[in-house]
Formats: sequence, C-alpha cells, structure tokens
Amino acid sequence: MAKRLIDYYQVLVYNRTKSKTEEIVKEGAKYGDSPRRLTEEADYVVVMVSDDPAVEAVFEGEDGIFAADNHPILINMSTITPELSKKMAEKAINAGFLYVEAPVSGTVGPARDGTLTILVAGQSDVIDQVRPVLQLFGKQIYQFNNYGDALKVKLLVNLNLAVQTTVLAETLVKSKELGLNTKAVLEVINNSAVSTIISKVKGPNMIEDQFPTAFPYSHMIKDLTYGLDMAEIELAEKTLEMYQRAEQDLDFSAIYKTLQK
Repeated sequence: MAKRLIDYYQVLVYNRTKSKTEEIVKEGAKYGDSPRRLTEEADYVVVMVSDDPAVEAVFEGEDGIFAADNHPILINMSTITPELSKKMAEKAINAGFLYVEAPVSGTVGPARDGTLTILVAGQSDVIDQVRPVLQLFGKQIYQFNNYGDALKVKLLVNLNLAVQTTVLAETLVKSKELGLNTKAVLEVINNSAVSTIISKVKGPNMIEDQFPTAFPYSHMIKDLTYGLDMAEIELAEKTLEMYQRAEQDLDFSAIYKTLQK
C-alpha cells in the first residue's frame, strides 16, 4: 500500500520490525525511527497494524503518535475492536488531531493493485480531505457516520469470509473422502449458484495443497474473536473452534489442511 503513495506523496514509513521497510525505502520512501518522529513530519498518518495492543502501542507509546507536537490527520486502517477505535478517535480529537476510521476488505493482490474495498467512519469533511489518499488504495469507499461502525461492518464481513471458506474446505475434504474428483466438484461449484470469489480464488489452492499467505490464520482468528465478542453467530463460533486447531500460521484457506487431519 505504501508503494501506491510513492508517485504522489513524499512517504515516510515506520514498522516495529525495521527490516520490513527496506524494500519501500529502496523505492524512495524515507524511514522514521518512531511513530512520533513520523507524525512530526506528516500531513497524513496512515496506520495499519495487527490488533488492539499494536494500535495502543503505536498511538499511546512513549514515542507514539500522541506524543507528537504536530497534529496531522490520522487514518487508522487497522482491523481492531470498534470500542478501541472509538476510544482512539476520542483521544485523538481531544489532543488536536483529526481521525478517520478506515478498515479495508481485501488482501495482498487488491492492496498491490489499488482495488481494496474501504470502509470509512468519521466526520464527513475530514473524510473528504483524505479521500484522494484512500482512492489510491481502493475505488469502492463506503462511508458510515459513527466511529466504530466501519469496523463493525468489517468484522461481520470477515465472519462471513471465515464461514464461507470453511464450508468450501470441508466440502472439498468430504468430496475426496467420498471418492469424487475434487477438481470436478470445484468446477461444478464455480458454475453454480453457490459460486463465490473464495471458491474461485482459494478453491484451486486447496486442491493443489498450496497456500501462499495473503491473510494468515492468526489474523483470521483475531478477527473471528473480535467479531464474536461483538455479535453471536453460531456458525462463526464453530468456525473459530476449527481455526484454533491449526498447527501452523499459514494462509487462512489452509483450514483445508486442518480439516484433513
């Protein structure tokens, strides 16, 4: 995502694991040695980290965003609990920042291609200010009024994603156990009313037993946990139990491997 900004903005990057910034720095970005340092020099700060503790560290740590004297617009694209986003928004605004909640739907390919789906919440005039930045990441931008609401939608989407993927995986596992040609079964699925992007993209990976990581197990387990804390969905609860049986942090579609055991 940072690469998509290089041609349009001066980009300053920070990651808690510095080595992960090496490639983008070679392409023209500059490295900031802390969130505070980055915030001091920025007009916009885009935050995308893994979970609630990571967001709290980046925003509220000793050298965090809130320690900066400069007050740019904060765009928090992390998938976290709605409650924490509301808390961060309130603290940011009280400290003199502007804050936009902007989780995304999509993984590595859409992030690279600028085709993510972006869910935003916050003040409309602030969202309008950051829209040119967001449009470099994705063309579909859905706006919600209240902080926390965009994240509620994102978590519901990922509950659905996990359930869909698990049903597909279990269907292919059972078809193999029944002595069926799994490639033929998947082809029927993909040419029927139950065809989905997941069945078309992740189905072949399952059959070939190849799982290049686009969205790891650990992130899906985190999203399932946050989502189920928000809304009780019985199928998603069972799905979380299945994901928690995984032995390796592979792509979330590797639930197929787990179900084979």
